[in-house]
Amino acid sequence: MSPSALPLHTCSSKCRDRCRLAERFGYVAKATGDVIWDRNVETGAVWWNENAQTVFGLSIEEADANPDWWIGRIHPDDRQRLVALVRAFIRGASPSWYAEVRFLVADGTYRDFLSRGFAVRKDGERVARFIGVMTDVTERRAAEQERDQLFMLSLDPVCIGRHTGAFLRVNPAWEKAFGFTEAEMQGLNFLDAVHPDDRGAALAELQRRTDGSPTLDLECRFLCKDGSYKWFLWSAASLGSGGLVYAIGKDITHRQEAAAAL
Repeated sequence: MSPSALPLHTCSSKCRDRCRLAERFGYVAKATGDVIWDRNVETGAVWWNENAQTVFGLSIEEADANPDWWIGRIHPDDRQRLVALVRAFIRGASPSWYAEVRFLVADGTYRDFLSRGFAVRKDGERVARFIGVMTDVTERRAAEQERDQLFMLSLDPVCIGRHTGAFLRVNPAWEKAFGFTEAEMQGLNFLDAVHPDDRGAALAELQRRTDGSPTLDLECRFLCKDGSYKWFLWSAASLGSGGLVYAIGKDITHRQEAAAAL
């Protein structure tokens, strides 16, 4: 190969690589269910993927004519917060943003979106472009709200914790049953609250849960804030090793006392 042909070959190879990357990005942008956008701060040009047109009912002409169209689509209660977040990001106050907001979609309703963005900077400081991704989390949020409602309204004590026995959350029924507030429980371990004579069985159940096996019938005496103990039947399940543990207790004190009397 002659020296004069070498630059042409190198350029051709780089062009092919760029084409492959562009093609790959095009497939990803089309295949994902997310809305993706790219804004050039210097030129004002904005690009939205096809999902933006489908989700928001947005035409390319509308996006070109008004790059800030999205501001009017934000729910009024969320607008000021997100706009302030984005503007602070553009000024360089933060390297990225992450927020959940409600956006008006094509059918005229609001849906929950997780909005994320990061910057492409020049000279390590000035923002030249910023790229964002919007993920529809409406169904997930609805499921979380339903779960939280069941958690809060349960008449039985319910807790969310870790495999180590640490407490993260307890519901209002917990304080009613044991007298401990959520803040007080976060300073305790499950085994700390179990009667010393029952800790062996409780520890065995904690170890079983590390492999994802559910707890269905752990009976033990559980500490109350006044120093007394109540008998509880515990059921627990986790999302696998390293996941959170969800447990619910049933007061069986009267049943145990009746059995002892017999």
